[in-house]
Amino acid sequence: MKPRDWNDRMCHGDRCLLFWLLCVIAFFGFAPSLRAETYVAGEFGLVLPQKNDGNVEVSGGGFPPGTPASNLVFKNTFLGGARLGHYFESTPWFGLSTEVFYSTPNIKQQTLLVSPPGSAPSQNVAIQGQSNQLVTWATNLEFRRPGGKFEPYGGVGVGVFFARLHDGLTDTSRSSTSPGLNIYAGGRYRFTEHLSAFAEWKFNYVRFDFDPAPNLVGFSTNYAAQIIAVGAGYHF
Repeated sequence: MKPRDWNDRMCHGDRCLLFWLLCVIAFFGFAPSLRAETYVAGEFGLVLPQKNDGNVEVSGGGFPPGTPASNLVFKNTFLGGARLGHYFESTPWFGLSTEVFYSTPNIKQQTLLVSPPGSAPSQNVAIQGQSNQLVTWATNLEFRRPGGKFEPYGGVGVGVFFARLHDGLTDTSRSSTSPGLNIYAGGRYRFTEHLSAFAEWKFNYVRFDFDPAPNLVGFSTNYAAQIIAVGAGYHF
């Protein structure tokens, strides 16, 4: 991709994010005045990794760093986690939250088509199925429309994604720690002043970077996943 194309794409993405934030502020900004509120919540969900966008690179095993490869496929999995949030008295429609959630988007057994630089021919590289433990810690800006039994909300934030990849055949583990994007939107129903249940959609985006190991190629790949989650919260 040319540098200009990349800059244009990033600028376009920034405009979209700014437009989204302005829309959220406009929608939630007319909320009635309420007291400050803190909540804790637990969630359980289904993780649906998207098809990789082709930005896969391998290294090691005779390949130089940054060698392009075909798509890497992650398995669907489940998610469990918890969130702590706080809405401010002066702006009851706006708050901050932090959350931690755990999932296991394992890598499927598959074959990558690797394209070495220069005149070397493309090669097929077998990838054994590998387990992947992923812990995400995210800090978010959160918006809501309070004042009723049903409360729509949404958030956007930055997460730190701690991934640990394990190959059972060689008993080798590798790790990747990278910043990424965390976006969510949903609705909660307030059964009482303190108890609620919610359902939400979440989107995560990060780039994993696993070093090569003996008999294992290293790889760098984008990871994007959509998540459907439900849970319960306590407000105080």
